[in-house]
Amino acid sequence: MRDRLARTGQPPSGRFEEAGPSRSPFPSRDFAINTAWAQLTAISADLSAWLRLLALTPELAKAEPKALRYRLLHVPAKLTTGGRRRRLRIPSNWPWATAIVSAFAKIAAIPSPGWATGISPARPTKDPRRTATRKRHPGRRHTHRPTDSRVSR
Repeated sequence: MRDRLARTGQPPSGRFEEAGPSRSPFPSRDFAINTAWAQLTAISADLSAWLRLLALTPELAKAEPKALRYRLLHVPAKLTTGGRRRRLRIPSNWPWATAIVSAFAKIAAIPSPGWATGISPARPTKDPRRTATRKRHPGRRHTHRPTDSRVSR
């Protein structure tokens, strides 16, 4: 195989697409797979841009994506759980440990939007005057009475 590749630039099967990158920038010939891939690529670019803007130090914000992957994503960390909490154990001798911790702290300091806290602007709060006027007898049970005419009383 190596001899034919060296002589002709093609693998033994004769198909040039298997030897190197295809002419298409997409990973597949299927439209649905390429659509999902393009959407995921756009989402990852947006997340990377927001991470750089909101959480990273100026030095890391200017770094290339390959450097960010090495410094932030290839951390030899361990996720542990205990006491109903999750903890990310980052080794103290990792060169970018302080940058990772400060990025997590900046992300955690971002206030959550109103809809995430349970306060919905579309749903009105309960009126205390309406709930105060509804009094029930303490000894009486409120049971559902059947409304069907076939049921005898």
